[in-house]
Amino acid sequence: METLYQVLAVIIGPVVGILVYGLIEGKRNAKTKAKVVKETETMLDDTSYIQEIKHLYDNVGIAFWKQYDVLLATQHYG
Repeated sequence: METLYQVLAVIIGPVVGILVYGLIEGKRNAKTKAKVVKETETMLDDTSYIQEIKHLYDNVGIAFWKQYDVLLATQHYG
C-alpha cells in the first residue's frame, strides 16, 4: 500500500502541471483569437478589386513551393 502512495505522489505532480499548462494556454489562445477577430472587423474589404485568385503548389525534389496568381478587376482609364 505504501508503494501505491509513492507511485501516486510521483504521478500527481506532472499531471497537475500538464492541466495547469493546458488551462493557461487555453486562456492565451482565447485572447489571441478575440484580438484577431477584432482586427479582422476593422480591416477594409478589398475583394471588389480582385477578379480571380489561383493558388498553385507542388513539390520539387525535397522543396515545396507555392504561387498565388491574382487577377485584378481593372479597366482602361481614359
